[in-house]
Amino acid sequence: MTTQHTPGPWAFQALAGHHDFAVYDQETGRDIALVRNFNEPNAALIAAAPELLAIAIRASETNGTLLGQAATWIGGIVDAYKMTGGNKESGERLYQLLHELDEASRAAIAKARGK
Repeated sequence: MTTQHTPGPWAFQALAGHHDFAVYDQETGRDIALVRNFNEPNAALIAAAPELLAIAIRASETNGTLLGQAATWIGGIVDAYKMTGGNKESGERLYQLLHELDEASRAAIAKARGK
């Protein structure tokens, strides 16, 4: 993956008046963004963006692997439930949740990459 944004880690620092924050690259000290009339929690969230994107990508890749394996695994569970007269919906719901997580994470990653 080619990084289009300035790689992290980023940090933030309050500027004069404590209503403005500078988000900057911790390694180079170069400014990433000047955030005006913002509060500290929002500045902290912006500064965490590179790490959040990296973990979202990793989680999406892991979830994709799980999703691929889950179809076979959950299919076996559903078959076992059917044979014993149990509740097959729990296995199907797990697969549905993994699929929803996969779609949501891919959409968030695309948004973060400007796509």
